[in-house]
Amino acid sequence: MNQAVKGINFFTSVNQFFGAGVAGKGFALNLEPLTDVRLEVSPAALSELETSEDAERRRLYELARKPVLPQYPSLVRGGLMNRRWIYPDDWPLRTSDKPGHGLTVGHIFFEFDQLLPEELAWMDGIDLLTTGSQWTTDIAQAHGLKRVATLYQGVDRNLFKPNPFWERPARFDDRFVVFSGGKIEHRKGTDLVIAAFARFIETHPDALLLINAYNPWPISQMGLAESPHIHFDPVADYPADMKDLLLQNQIPRENFLVIPPVSRAEIAGSIWNSDCGLFPIRCEGGTNHFLMETMACGKPVIATHTSGLTEIIRPEHNAIGLEARHPVTPAFQVPEPERGIWHEPDVDEIVAALERLYTDRELGKKLGTQAAADLDFFSWPNRAQALLNLIAEHQ
Repeated sequence: MNQAVKGINFFTSVNQFFGAGVAGKGFALNLEPLTDVRLEVSPAALSELETSEDAERRRLYELARKPVLPQYPSLVRGGLMNRRWIYPDDWPLRTSDKPGHGLTVGHIFFEFDQLLPEELAWMDGIDLLTTGSQWTTDIAQAHGLKRVATLYQGVDRNLFKPNPFWERPARFDDRFVVFSGGKIEHRKGTDLVIAAFARFIETHPDALLLINAYNPWPISQMGLAESPHIHFDPVADYPADMKDLLLQNQIPRENFLVIPPVSRAEIAGSIWNSDCGLFPIRCEGGTNHFLMETMACGKPVIATHTSGLTEIIRPEHNAIGLEARHPVTPAFQVPEPERGIWHEPDVDEIVAALERLYTDRELGKKLGTQAAADLDFFSWPNRAQALLNLIAEHQ
C-alpha cells in the first residue's frame, strides 16, 4: 500500500473498446495493489461487471461495490466537448469548496491548440488538472492555467508484448500485413490509411490491411466529408459499411479484413499477425492506445510525428515518423478554424514508409525491438504509481 495516499475515489468508464474505458480499467486494476481504490461507474456498467465471468472484470466489480469516501482524493475523467466531469452533482471540484474533502484531480484529453474561454473556465475550476501528454499540458499552461500536470495513459504489458511463439494463420502466409486501429474519423487519419494503402497495393498486391475502425457515433465521422483523399459515406453499420467504404476506394476484397469490436486479447492477436502498424494521425491529445499496443508487441510502426505522439515515437529509433506535416483545419463534424490547426501527413510519404518496411524486414525488426523496450515506461503499474506520486505532491 502507498503510505502517502491511503486511498482514492475513481470516477470513470470501464470497457475494452475505447480509450477512456481502456484507461479506466488500466488505472483501476493497477492502483488496487498500491492503495484502497473506490471505483464509481454507471449503474449499467456495474451490472455488466457483476455478471461478467472475466476475472479482471470481477475485480473491478469488487472495487465498484465499495462506497466512495469524501476524505479520499478523487480522480475524475472529463470531456472537453461537453465540459463535464464524470462525478456526482454534489461532489466538490475544489477542496476549498467543502472542507474535509480530498483533492479532486481531473484527467482530460483534448486535440486543439486553441481553447475557448468557457473551456478554460471549466478546466480552471478543479483542484488539479492532468492531461494525457506534455503537448496538451503545454497548451493548457500557454492559455494561463496554472494547476496542470501530465499523466500518461498506459499499456498492458502482460498482454501486449512480443510473442515469438505466435503462429500466423495460413491465410496470412506470404502476405505483408498492415495493422491500423482507431475510430473512423478525420482526426485519426482513416482516410489517409485508405488512400495510402490503395496506392501501395498497386505495386504490392500481396499486401493485406487489418483495420479496426469501429465508431458507433456517426456524427463524429463527418469530418471525413472534408477529405480530398477518399470518397466518403458514413459508416453506420459496422463492419459492413466499412467494407463497402474500402471497396469504393479501390481496395479489393482480397486486400483487407475489417476487425469487428473485439476484446483487447483479440486485438493483440491481430497485431501479432501483422508486419507493421500504420497511424497517420492528424492530432492526438494523448499517446494513442492502438499505437502503444502495437509498439509494445514489438512491431514497427509508421506514425505522424506530431502532438502527443512525439512523446512516444522516436523516428528511426523505435518508429518511422511521418515528418511532412501539412497544416489543416480541425474537423470533427465540420471545419473549426477557430480551433487552430492539425497536421496532416503526406500520402506519398506514407506509401514510401510502407515500401521501406516491405523491402527491409531487418529495419522493421530493429525498430520493433526498440519500441517494445521503450514501452516499459508506459506499463500500467508505472502509470498508476505516477498518479499516486502526483496526488502526494499536490494534496
